[in-house]
Formats: sequence, C-alpha cells, structure tokens
Amino acid sequence: MSGAEVWAVFLRAAFLSTNGGTTLALLEEDLVKRLHVLSPADFAVGVAVGAASPGPFGYGCIALGFLADGWRGALVATFTSWLPAFLSIPLRAGYRQLEDRSWIRGLTWGITASGTGLLLALAVTLTTQSVTGWPELLLGVVLLLILFRRLSAPVVLLLAALAGALFLR
Repeated sequence: MSGAEVWAVFLRAAFLSTNGGTTLALLEEDLVKRLHVLSPADFAVGVAVGAASPGPFGYGCIALGFLADGWRGALVATFTSWLPAFLSIPLRAGYRQLEDRSWIRGLTWGITASGTGLLLALAVTLTTQSVTGWPELLLGVVLLLILFRRLSAPVVLLLAALAGALFLR
C-alpha cells in the first residue's frame, strides 16, 4: 500500500463511522474486499487484538493498520482515529445552531442507521467465516449467553479460549 492509500483508507473509516464497529466495517470493506491487503483471517486477528487491547473498541483499527502497513499503518491509524474527536469540538458549535432543523435530525438518524447496518454486516461476515461446524456454533451461542449475563469481556474471552482449547482441537 502506498502512503496515500493508507491515509485515504483510515481517514475514510474515521470520518464516516459513528462508533468503533462501523470503523471496523469500513476497514474490512477497504482492506479485505477492495484492496486485498489483508485476508479475512488477518482481519479477524486484527479485530481480536483490538478487542482484547485496553481502550475503546474502535482502536482495533490500530492493529489493522499495523497488519496492513507495519508501523506506518499503525501510526496513521492512531492519528486518524483521534482526528475526528479533535475536529468535533469546533463543529459542535455549528451543529448547535442547526440541530433543531428537521433535515439535520434526519441526516443524523440516517448516519446512525447506516452505521448499525455496517456493524451487523461485519458481525455476520465474521460469524460465517468463524463458524465451520456445530461445535463452533454451540460454543459461540453459549459464550454469547454468558456475555449477556453481564460478565466482563475479558472473562468471556478467557472462557472462550479455554473452551476452544478443550473442545475444538
């Protein structure tokens, strides 16, 4: 990947996403499907590393940046993931003047809905690539139910690793 492509991919993901999940969906679209820089397995590894790392879920893009383009990719991903937050402060003042207009409310709703759709598409894609038989499906359902019982994500990841080591050899 050229330096300009790295910047374009990560700036697009940072500025078009509404949360960490949509950032990952946009990065999957660019890095896996369009540019073929990462394989689906590499992308899944980057998402897992990002999810296991401390900080917001969207920081998984840093691991993906490293996998896609080494240290340059990680630094670009880090900078671009922070940039919208810094720019949002002055933009918020302008938004406050426009937020009561119906077209702004509709635009906000539409962006949020598209982000939700991208997140669901990413979840379906990662699930279909990860589940290859009934043992994986059963393990995934059990761990999802455990996660819904409000156990912390690191505990669920530990249980998943143990169950996978025991049952999915």
